[in-house]
Amino acid sequence: MADSVRPQLGNGELNPTPIWTSRAPGTYLLLLWLIQPASVDVGRLGAIAFRPGWYIYVGSALGGLGQRLSRHARSIKRHHWHIDALRDVTSLVAVAARPGRERLECAIADQLSARPGACRPVRRFGASDCRCAGHLIRFDRRTDLKLDDDWSVTALVSHGSPM
Repeated sequence: MADSVRPQLGNGELNPTPIWTSRAPGTYLLLLWLIQPASVDVGRLGAIAFRPGWYIYVGSALGGLGQRLSRHARSIKRHHWHIDALRDVTSLVAVAARPGRERLECAIADQLSARPGACRPVRRFGASDCRCAGHLIRFDRRTDLKLDDDWSVTALVSHGSPM
């Protein structure tokens, strides 16, 4: 499935929302929609069968939120992280960011996985540099990305996803 996200203006420039230009370090969430089952080769994790539904990936961008989120929004890129493989078959519907130098991915993934209807579909997904269960959470229904007032959420223009 081709990426259907357009975090851009009509002239092809990135949307000027502050999130895309932020140099601040921080933690981010990617809200992804998978419309049909997909088998994805996820590097050392191997071939993974993903069920349709909503996925939230929790990541950190200690080198700058804007650069990392812009990379995740691109559909063509060299695979470096587990999430790159999943992005090939999903639509990026929204992003959320929380500036700060703290490494919060594991705690945020735990918080999200405690929500009703949540599960961690792939053990250790996105967690090669820590010891937690994984940074990918799956939901049957769309869930809110605004965890508290420290988070800013940006919805993206997306096609084929139920809003």
